[in-house]
Amino acid sequence: HPQIFMPPNSLGVAGKEPSYFCDLVPPWATQYRDRDAYLSLFENGRGRLAVGEGSTNYLVAPESARRIRAQYPDAKILMILRHPVARGHSLYRYICGWGFEDAPTFEKPLAREAGRLGNARFIKEWQLLYHAFLYYQSGLYSEHGGRFFAVTSGGASTLHPCVRLAGLLARAPDGLAGPALA
Repeated sequence: HPQIFMPPNSLGVAGKEPSYFCDLVPPWATQYRDRDAYLSLFENGRGRLAVGEGSTNYLVAPESARRIRAQYPDAKILMILRHPVARGHSLYRYICGWGFEDAPTFEKPLAREAGRLGNARFIKEWQLLYHAFLYYQSGLYSEHGGRFFAVTSGGASTLHPCVRLAGLLARAPDGLAGPALA
């Protein structure tokens, strides 16, 4: 929407996902650890109805909900959720593409996940990408979303979870793909 400002794509993934409210941030987001650097992402958003960003890490990082609410108590939070299995497999392929995951099939890291979860040595080794290796755990939406519900001052009215229904619009009969589905 033209009245909602998001950092431009010209900033790359760092501008789209600065992960400012997370302890563990991906390598591309380290430049936005400073508050002034983070706020600089929104300088061109003055006069817009709303501003926002799309850090996917906020959902899985336990500290994010509390930090966002502390700095922006009236913020409206929109969560766009994919099917957890499709999201987990996509994340696996993404991490493999970066050369970080050595498991040849998706089943292997799923089997390894229990040993990775909360493992201090694994966290120390992978620091900024720790959550990215938790393919199953990161898909537990009710657990992660519950942290946001717990800290919202306006209750459910300030949290807007959405489920992306892949393929729905392609199959919708004429006249049904209006604003409610688009």
